[in-house]
Amino acid sequence: MRRKTIQLAHKTLVISLPAKWVKRCEIKKGDELDVEQNKNELKISLPKPQIKKSKTINADVWGRLLSRYLVSLYHQGFSEFEIRYDAPEMLKRIQTATAHMIGFEMVKQTKNFVVIRDITGPSDEEFSTILRRLFLLVLDVFQDGIEAIKTNDKKQIQTLILKDVEINKFSHFCLRKINKGDVKEEQKARIYFTTCILLEKIGDDLKSVLTEKRINTKQLNEILHLFRLCYELAITPEPKKALEIANVYDELNAQNVHPKLKALTESIIFLQNNYLSLA
Repeated sequence: MRRKTIQLAHKTLVISLPAKWVKRCEIKKGDELDVEQNKNELKISLPKPQIKKSKTINADVWGRLLSRYLVSLYHQGFSEFEIRYDAPEMLKRIQTATAHMIGFEMVKQTKNFVVIRDITGPSDEEFSTILRRLFLLVLDVFQDGIEAIKTNDKKQIQTLILKDVEINKFSHFCLRKINKGDVKEEQKARIYFTTCILLEKIGDDLKSVLTEKRINTKQLNEILHLFRLCYELAITPEPKKALEIANVYDELNAQNVHPKLKALTESIIFLQNNYLSLA
């Protein structure tokens, strides 16, 4: 089946949909359709219905791994958990996991039984916007952390350390969006998945740096510059930016760098390597 393109205005091209397909799917004016782009192909389909996935869990079986297990299910797109437990410490682990899940709240609690549920529903915000917010959150902690170290502002340092929870929450939320199919291109989905893991790791490395008493803020500023360049590469992947990152990395490697700063630098370079295939 072939369709000729029709030009609207100066730049917009449109094609008509097959009448039989439109009738069978009961598509009406104003309905939204999913359009997936894959190199020189376009796939047009009806939007997939949002299916609420729930799971019943015996918390005591998972013990100290309960929080990680719940967050893992959150990544996979589950929207409700019915959790039974006997050990009192399990409730704290459930609360810890809930704090890392954007949109989830405890909606029911009785003795030895809780229900936590996504009360916000699916987010209409574009994945790229959410990922950018994650990048900027890490960038804010970076910048504010340098100032706090320079002024020895211990209260601000403690505040920034707690921000690591927010970084984790956004990383988990992005992973959830990827697993639910919000990133249509398979190559980009893989790259963004790794990006989320690395940004969470960079947040952990930053937290470790903030607790260190002897840190060279000049070197930390250079690492901040390296992270900014990686952020720019993620937005606009191109060889020129990748080469600039490599040059800054070489300059840092030539210095005597604190092990914690070295670990932070390596995490950022892994982030650069993740985007090279898009450049």
